[in-house]
Amino acid sequence: MDMAPEATVPPKLRSANDGCYVERLPRDERIAQAARRCVSGLLALTRCSTEYIGDVELMASELGTNALIHGIRNTRRHQPIPRDSAEIWIYTRVGATGRELVIKVFDPFRGWGVDGTDTCEQMREHGRGLRLIANLTQGRWGHHPTMSRQETPPVPGKATWFALPLPSSVHIPKVLKMDPAPPVSNRGAVDYVHAMLSSRGIDGIIRKDSSTVSVLSLTCGLTVWYRARSDEFSWGCPDGDQERWPACDVVEVSERLVAAHAVIADGNAA
Repeated sequence: MDMAPEATVPPKLRSANDGCYVERLPRDERIAQAARRCVSGLLALTRCSTEYIGDVELMASELGTNALIHGIRNTRRHQPIPRDSAEIWIYTRVGATGRELVIKVFDPFRGWGVDGTDTCEQMREHGRGLRLIANLTQGRWGHHPTMSRQETPPVPGKATWFALPLPSSVHIPKVLKMDPAPPVSNRGAVDYVHAMLSSRGIDGIIRKDSSTVSVLSLTCGLTVWYRARSDEFSWGCPDGDQERWPACDVVEVSERLVAAHAVIADGNAA
């Protein structure tokens, strides 16, 4: 395969949050109300039903409460808390049944639970909101290590998230669309992923392009392939699974790669 020389400088993003709505959240008891307000304002533009918006608002507020209890307060026990290091991220992706709304709340504590671990007792005490989310989303929720979007340099932490199918008649607000939307060429999609990874603190990416294939090699050992024929990205996960996502979902691709990089980096540091 005839590949071009490796890229030394990542492309620049048109906007740091292109295709993903991002807002800082307060690091105190106001966080749940702020998360609810962000969701309410955005979904008011979508023409979703009142019931749908109400469910999403409730779950977003639960994510905010979870971030305060399991993230921000834990960080204060173990390390000085970075400024404005709680964030809400909202975007759409292609799910198994069609387009989905994804909502994530970032907090600066990498672990899960009071001491960074999962225990039944902790889940019984503080897990009622998460069980509500699990029920309303039919299990489409979780958490993963990641890096903040709005801090410079990016802050390590975790994102707790849920996803819900979007009604077919929904109007997608401009803030949740790529600009231009979405990248239609292999170079455009790869440019976006390359730039997003760099903006999240992942440096030293080696890139090679041909007319049909692009490859991003990350220093942690991840190799990301884009194939123009199938118009999709693929890579091997730390757990051995193979990920494949369409190029129209570059926000989701970037999120999953940042998470995979964090898992590997944390493992190497252990």
